Order: sequence, then structure tokens, then C-alpha cells
Amino acid sequence: MRSSDYQKLAPITENKDFKGIRKRIKTEQVIRLLHAGIGLATEAGEVLDALKKHIFYGKPLDVVNFTEEVGDLFWYMALGCDEVGVNFEDIMERNIAKLKARYGEKFDAHRATNRDLNTEREILEKTNVTLPKGKKVAVQPDKKGLRNSNVLHGRQGWPAQKRKAKRS
Repeated sequence: MRSSDYQKLAPITENKDFKGIRKRIKTEQVIRLLHAGIGLATEAGEVLDALKKHIFYGKPLDVVNFTEEVGDLFWYMALGCDEVGVNFEDIMERNIAKLKARYGEKFDAHRATNRDLNTEREILEKTNVTLPKGKKVAVQPDKKGLRNSNVLHGRQGWPAQKRKAKRS
């Protein structure tokens, strides 16, 4: 295929509902989530750049820079989590429960590529998650109900944590 043909064909699949896109991007929630998402992608690129310089260019790994970029990733994650009303602890516990269901006691290459996505989704949506060694996570929804990325898409999802400050 010629590049000129590709450039003519590619825009056919572009979403050109710019009015709808403008409408969806006007909310504070979407703006904050976009800021978090762009920031995460940018900082992840900087982490990879540090690794690239070490692995492919033979430079010493700059651990200070690496940890700075990881800290920046945490900042953007905190921004996004704040907006959807979840906290790191809930996310970490649900993630470990999901991985436990996927792998059992240790990594398994077969299970890594043959995942039960329905079971993993059920674990991520539960308000009470049973973790290894019987530990349970009980998450209570706030007064407004469930606020998270699933709510943005019209699906019920993780319960939100109470928000300290109300934004106008």
C-alpha cells in the first residue's frame, strides 16, 4: 500500500462527532481524568527513557531519576483516583485478588495467556473481596453512591470513598 492511499483511508475510521466530543470534554471530571491520563503516559515514557539509556546506550541507571518519574506516576494516579473516588489501598487489594485468581500461588505462563476475564471482572467489581489468607476488604459506597470509571460508562462498578472536599 502506498502511504498516500493509507492517509486517505485512515480518516474513514476517525470519530468525527466533534460536537459530542466537545460536549463530553467540558466537564471538570473528564478534564481531570484527561490530565491524569496524559500525565501517566508522559511519565511512563520518561521511565522507559531512563531504562532505554541504561539498556541500549550503556549508561548507568539513574536511580534518582527513575524514582522521580515513578513518583510523578503516583501523582498522576492520585489525581485520577481522587476524581473517580477510589483510593490506592482498594485498588491494590483488588489487583492482588485478581492476580491470585489468575495465577494461584505463583506466575504461570499458560494462565497468563489463558485468562478468565469474567472472573477477574467480578473480583474487581465486588465490594467485599476475599484475599489470600482469608483477609477481606469491605468497601462502603459514599452518600452519592458509586463513582468510578465504570459509572462514566453507565455500568455499576467500584464503590467510592467519601470525598473530603466538595468541588463546585
